Amino acid sequence: GLSELREAAANAENTLKGLNGLTNLRTNLVLGEEALVLEPNPDAMLRGKHKLENITNQAEAYLRGTTSERLKLEQGEMAVTISSAQGDTTGLEGLLNLPIISEDGTKEKLRGLVHLRRERGISEIMRINQEKTALVQADLEGVPYQNAVASVQSALDATAWPKDATWNFSGEEIKRRESFQKLFFALLIAILLVY
Repeated sequence: GLSELREAAANAENTLKGLNGLTNLRTNLVLGEEALVLEPNPDAMLRGKHKLENITNQAEAYLRGTTSERLKLEQGEMAVTISSAQGDTTGLEGLLNLPIISEDGTKEKLRGLVHLRRERGISEIMRINQEKTALVQADLEGVPYQNAVASVQSALDATAWPKDATWNFSGEEIKRRESFQKLFFALLIAILLVY
């Protein structure tokens, strides 16, 4: 996913920062606006016997300006939707204080059932052969090209990558390798023609 792509780009960038002769290190990842991500806390959900779908439905109802409440009547319990005039004015704090009602009727504030983190998403994604791709670029300064390529390859080979992430050279290095292959092929033909 996108988080793995960001992690892979960060791994590559951090690995290459320490290499001699690489300057102006950069990636093509364009970060979007910051977003708040609520991640379910599995332990808290099990403790309160909450289901993710139930939490999601109640949070969505709150964000739409309505909340659910259980009323106890003589005939039994009944779930009622109550319109909330504060739903859109209390913001994040109101959402985190939202009482979530489990299937057995117990209430717990949403903040006790989730972890909140801030994250910036990726606003533009580059694809090569339908694969999400991050480009990491650097300028070369004061080190022979071959030495830089060898040190980059060695460093990236030793880097721990997220699942399904791979790396390869592109740009000038690919052109150089293709040129050498053509040159080798031409040399091989010339040797065969001489003999």
